[in-house]
Amino acid sequence: LHDFIAGLLVDEGFTAYCDPTLPREPPVLLPQVDPAACDLRTERLNPDDCGEEEMLATFDTAVPTTIRFVNRTYEPYNVYWLDEQGVRRFYGSVVPRSEGNPVPTFVTQPWVVTSGGACVGIYMPTERDGRVFFPIGSY
Repeated sequence: LHDFIAGLLVDEGFTAYCDPTLPREPPVLLPQVDPAACDLRTERLNPDDCGEEEMLATFDTAVPTTIRFVNRTYEPYNVYWLDEQGVRRFYGSVVPRSEGNPVPTFVTQPWVVTSGGACVGIYMPTERDGRVFFPIGSY
């Protein structure tokens, strides 16, 4: 039944408890549900390889969407968008242990995320509002 309902709500399944294993400081005795991971109106974006950056640029601004950056680490991340020539344009920093506001963007506008000056991922928005989670791969 769980899989059937999940298939009705989203293209891919979801975890019934969203993410009770989310690391907490200090540790808590009961599992905590992360509301960001439970929002079925948004899509978790996975990173593309940083080696693709030199081939990417914003090429069309016809389809608007949003992207949101969620930092669950104790390290800051810098966020850039790539302009029509593929040049990084600094958008801002995602401070540790925070969730930023939705950022207006387009489905063809690549976003580059760096830590300590090094690229950690490139994200392409989709038509569905997207979320990027740090550390990479967390949810």
